[in-house]
Amino acid sequence: MSSNLTASAILNSSVTHLLNLSFTKVRRINIDLGTQCNLSCPGCQRTHLVNIGKLVPAIMPVSTFAKIASEENNLDAITFSGALSDPIFSTSLFGCLEHVNTLSNRPTCVFSTNGSGRKTEWWERFSSLLVGRNEVGFAIDGLADTNPIYRVGSNFDSIINGITTLKKCFVTNSNHKNSIVWRYVVFEHNYHQVKEAYQLAKSLGVDKFYLREADPRTPANMKLISRKFTDIKNEIESY
Repeated sequence: MSSNLTASAILNSSVTHLLNLSFTKVRRINIDLGTQCNLSCPGCQRTHLVNIGKLVPAIMPVSTFAKIASEENNLDAITFSGALSDPIFSTSLFGCLEHVNTLSNRPTCVFSTNGSGRKTEWWERFSSLLVGRNEVGFAIDGLADTNPIYRVGSNFDSIINGITTLKKCFVTNSNHKNSIVWRYVVFEHNYHQVKEAYQLAKSLGVDKFYLREADPRTPANMKLISRKFTDIKNEIESY
């Protein structure tokens, strides 16, 4: 497919065949379902665009998603990890998952979310669409007092409710192949809570607990300086 095709042309049904051919050797794809998110993380490009008044509201239609996640593209995995959105706040998410569930070779779906702001009923509906194998990753950088420092606008109790609701639904469905992941970015303001967060994750039945080092987008005042990230990571891996 020509590299100079415009975005509007790519989404047009007239180039569906070309779009499908572009993925014949790519079995995994990352999808950004729009520009919806409920937080204002300081290192996020979306937050920057909001602050300068240049964020364009957008939602990927299910019809567009279906052209990408089609039978002929035969994808092995789809990750919903947006640069400008959180997948749980896309109004097209459920429709996209309903489409995925119609595929004869249903790809694994991997989600990355801040996990805040959805009610129990929403998580129950979400879990009902997670057939096959899936992974739901929660980006939680600390505990109730520290997570909102970077994840501005998050509600810790709401996040924990999301995890517990999903876990309960997964346990009820004994045939599920789903996993829950807690991803923890280590900052100067939360490094002292890593062990406590790890223990909380275990008590909640979280399947995997990952530590991540803050990237270059992190505000200078939040970067880890008191300890080495590798030392903290090694301590957790030894528990």
